[in-house]
Amino acid sequence: MTTQIFSDTALSTSDIENLTNENESRELKWLISSIIKPQLPEIREGLSSCLRQVSEDNEEIFKLPLSSHKSEMLKGTVSRQNFKIVGLHVSIKAKNFNGGKSYDLTLKPGVDNFIIIRQLLDCHDYIYNAVHTIDKIADADKLDSMVFVKYIEQLYRHISSAKKALYLPNPAYIFPEYRNCASSFEPEMPEQISLDFFVNNSELTIDFQNLKRVARKPWCTIIDKAGRISFVDHVRDKISKDRARSIHQIIVDEYQKLLRWKKAIPADNDVNEEETTSTIGMALKSIFVSSGDPSLSTLLKSASKYLEQCITYMDNTNKPYVVNILDKCEMITSDPILLSLSIKLDSLERAVHRIAENLKNLTL
Repeated sequence: MTTQIFSDTALSTSDIENLTNENESRELKWLISSIIKPQLPEIREGLSSCLRQVSEDNEEIFKLPLSSHKSEMLKGTVSRQNFKIVGLHVSIKAKNFNGGKSYDLTLKPGVDNFIIIRQLLDCHDYIYNAVHTIDKIADADKLDSMVFVKYIEQLYRHISSAKKALYLPNPAYIFPEYRNCASSFEPEMPEQISLDFFVNNSELTIDFQNLKRVARKPWCTIIDKAGRISFVDHVRDKISKDRARSIHQIIVDEYQKLLRWKKAIPADNDVNEEETTSTIGMALKSIFVSSGDPSLSTLLKSASKYLEQCITYMDNTNKPYVVNILDKCEMITSDPILLSLSIKLDSLERAVHRIAENLKNLTL
């Protein structure tokens, strides 16, 4: 915005700058008091409406069908209450699971037995924080204009984060980082399958994985139980970080380190790389025979397959182990409440973004 100042007396540069700042300050205060503040109660009511949909006080239960003309692998019903799954009955029919026969799995009944949809809990918390931010603005009678601007920026971030929570699941909430409690199901969920419940593009989604335990050494070796890191994870990490060495050399080096660790064989720092490479077969021959570890040539032939397919997961006691995925199926439900919630948050986000942009233009 351009400001022109007319004066009967000559004004210095400093005078003009002061008058300009005073004028901008008056414009900012007018914008806040006359334009923005009157909009906040409506925005708060919109947020409160969204909050009620995912609040624990909302006891309404929505029973949703699970079916698809594309796949018969997973069928049934799921019941959602606020941010929790409180009912589930699924029939699983996968080629490589239960001999290809149908397998029924239900959520154990009981008010204390439920599965939290963590994205919806995150969404709830972000909306709650957004409402609280508006309340802090309302409680302050004489709020400094720049503090007001900071509050509006904070409000926008909370609403934007709430909307994003409905679009993509946090990797920490799904396979392979997370496993739902097997004992919550009836019968107890078998270790060779995983079931995840998350929100994707504002739709409640059930993800099924049929798994096979990997028993081939050294890929199945867990080298850090607390960190849930297997040998295959470790090698992949080295490959992604060390671009100077070939994949072949990284595998050889890390395998030698693993064998020394397992058999307490000290590294000989005086032996050069050529000598190590040429004598590795003889040096480890007795180890291969006694422990079942593969030879280097066998290891390298199968490396690509295991590096691409192996995943470290958790069993029913939360112990890490390495698996391959045999079958997978993602089933989407039609949850109109979540879609409506997403649309409302999108509208509120755009409204607050416009307010934030107008404030930004006056404070640049």
